[in-house]
Amino acid sequence: MNEPPKTLTQAVDDLRLIRQVLDQTATSFRTLAPEFFRMGVVWLVYGVLSCLVLWPDTLAFLFPEAFAGWDPTTGLPRVLSALLPWARVALWGYLLVQCILWQRKKGTFPALGGKVLGIWQVLLVLYLLLFLLLEGGFQYHSALPMSSEPTSFAWDHAWALFYYSRLFLPILFPGIPLVVTGILLSERPLFVLGLVVSALAVCSAFGPGLVPVLATILPLYAFLVGVGLVQVFYQPVALLVLARRLRRRPEGV
Repeated sequence: MNEPPKTLTQAVDDLRLIRQVLDQTATSFRTLAPEFFRMGVVWLVYGVLSCLVLWPDTLAFLFPEAFAGWDPTTGLPRVLSALLPWARVALWGYLLVQCILWQRKKGTFPALGGKVLGIWQVLLVLYLLLFLLLEGGFQYHSALPMSSEPTSFAWDHAWALFYYSRLFLPILFPGIPLVVTGILLSERPLFVLGLVVSALAVCSAFGPGLVPVLATILPLYAFLVGVGLVQVFYQPVALLVLARRLRRRPEGV
C-alpha cells in the first residue's frame, strides 16, 4: 500500500528531527570553550609574569606599597627573571600542542564547525612560526656587538620594519580567526571582538608615533603604561571573552 504524501508540516518536523539527531551525534563548536579558556588563562599568567620581570619600575610607581622593596637583582624577582624565557617556551609549546589536539577533534565537528576550527589551526601555526622567526631575529640582532652592526640608512629602516612587524602578529591570531568565526557562525560580538583586537594591534605598533598627538590628552607616562598593558594582555583577554561567548552558544554549530 502506498503511503499518503506528507504535508508541509510533517516534512518540517522530519527535518527538525534530523537536525536534532545530527546535533546530538556531532560535536558542537561550543565544546571548545574550556580549551579557549585554558589558553587564555595560561597566556594571562605569562603576561603577569612578564609584567613582574620587565616592568618593575612601572609596578613600583602604580603600587608603591606592594612593590616598595622589589629588587630585580635579588630574591624572588631574580628567580622570576630566570623563569621568564622558559615560561615563554612553555606557552608556545602549549599553544602548539593544543593545535595538534584540535586536529584529533576536527572530524567530529559538523562541516561548518570543522571549517572554523581549521582556520584557527592554520592561523595559530602561522602565528607561532612567524613569532619564532621574528623573535629569533630580534635576539640575534640584540646579541651583535655594537661595532659589528651595519649602520646604513637602509639597514636601520629594514630593522625597524622587522621589529615592528612583531606587533602586528595579533591581527593574525586571534584577530582574523575571531572575525571569520563571527561571520561563519553569525556571532556579531565575536566579529566585533576580532576587529577590536586588530585595531589594538595597530595602535600598539604605532603607539610611540602617537605620543606627540596624545600628549595633550593624556600624561606621557599614563599613555606608555596603557600601550604596554594592551600589548601584554589583550590577546589572552580576547580568548577568555571568546570562551565566555561560546559557553552561551546553543547546542550544534
